[in-house]
Amino acid sequence: MSRLWLIFLLVGSLYACGGGDNASGDVEKVDNDGDGVINSQDAFPNDPKEQKDSDDDGVGDNADKYPHDPLRSGAVGGAAFLHSAPDVGLIYLDGDKRPYGSVNFSSTTSAVELDVGIWNVSMLLLDSGATHEVIGNSNFVVNENEIKLFAITGNYSDGVSLQALALSDDTEEYEGDKSVVFINVSHIHPQLGALDIYFLADNKPETLAASTASATVTTMGTSEDIRLTGSAYIFVVTEAGNKDSILFRSRELRIYDIEHQTIVLGENPASNEMIRAYYYLVEVLFILSSDVGDSSIRLLNAVKYDAEQEQHLTEFNTSRYMGEGVPLSKETFDMDLGFAQKSAYSQLVSGNYDFDISGITHSINFFESGSKNTLVIVGRVKDNDIYEMKLKFDQQKIATEARVSLTHLAYKADYVDMGKYKVYITAPSVDISLRVADIQALIFKGSGTMTKKTGDYTVRVMSEDNLQLIASLDLSLINGQNRQLVLIEKLSGAGFQLIDITE
Repeated sequence: MSRLWLIFLLVGSLYACGGGDNASGDVEKVDNDGDGVINSQDAFPNDPKEQKDSDDDGVGDNADKYPHDPLRSGAVGGAAFLHSAPDVGLIYLDGDKRPYGSVNFSSTTSAVELDVGIWNVSMLLLDSGATHEVIGNSNFVVNENEIKLFAITGNYSDGVSLQALALSDDTEEYEGDKSVVFINVSHIHPQLGALDIYFLADNKPETLAASTASATVTTMGTSEDIRLTGSAYIFVVTEAGNKDSILFRSRELRIYDIEHQTIVLGENPASNEMIRAYYYLVEVLFILSSDVGDSSIRLLNAVKYDAEQEQHLTEFNTSRYMGEGVPLSKETFDMDLGFAQKSAYSQLVSGNYDFDISGITHSINFFESGSKNTLVIVGRVKDNDIYEMKLKFDQQKIATEARVSLTHLAYKADYVDMGKYKVYITAPSVDISLRVADIQALIFKGSGTMTKKTGDYTVRVMSEDNLQLIASLDLSLINGQNRQLVLIEKLSGAGFQLIDITE
């Protein structure tokens, strides 16, 4: 009996150690959830919908919105932001490091995808670079598959807050009827009182005179849904009860049959007595073009006939359009601009324009009410290699600092060799080899902005390897100034120059 007992123990030990083929195979082939992946290779052996967890965050790849990011995994919603607080700097979302989480004054984001949960908005003041939490309601909730629209309103002295904006809601009665559209209007302009809203068939004065307001909206309020029949309108905003006081009039605006949309009325950076209007639809904010007021435009000649010969600009033809290709007015400005010269400002009714400049270049640009713009022409006429760029002068001032913007328009015959430069703005005697560049990589047609306190400075543009001085310019700055610099060619010989085009 003892010998048989010993044999039984030995056989049992062999099976326990994996010595038996059948038992071992059964264990390795077990698939608890029946998803075709055996337990030993399945990160989720009891979940037939998941097999892998690439980022080891405990959420399977199929359910993980970010399968390779262990910090994010859950369901997502989103938010779009409109920055309408003129005396504060960037807004950003706490914990969100993506660059599109930051928004400048009077700028917008399209919908930002965010994890479901509670988020917080903070401000970055331009005058100190310090972070300041939004005063008031700065938290917002992101729900799954829901996109919300928010405005940053107020000012730093009195308080800055986050305001959720309501969107129109197509009623069940008219849902799917393409001839009926619903939209509402939100008023977040802190300097203006109640406003009357009109959607007109045309921009004739008698049409407005004979029309009744579609809605009246109070400060920080939102209208009821406005029912429209058709799609093309002139959108007009006046002081409540005063049709003669037009604060905003759009060019032809097409209103789309979208379930949730709105028009937002905020401050215009050119003047706090004027309105900038935004149209929000399909998770994107568009700035509406206005036909109210004038804009200013001038030309900067940075184009040559060839490498050695300058090209004069002698004629500037403009055609203003409304809607799709209907000309409203034409105007010609005579001039004689040599290389590196700029014209005086000309006043244009704000709107959409087609330009012809001395037969050299044609372009279409939109000019906003109250804006100051410089149209720069760059390149070689002989080679038919012409570039142009519209520079907009920033009229928003920072009381405690001076702001210097620089645009790289230094033309070379080979476009791919336009140069990528570092930019420093320092006291004249500072050794820049020991400094971090104020602009790390300025590319052709790129712009950068630098801020400094009152004082004397030298702006130096250096090659990417920091060994060659490309151009320099001495500046005396005063807090509250906005200076606008452009890097262009020299007229004769090789090399580039910095010119100050600040008016």
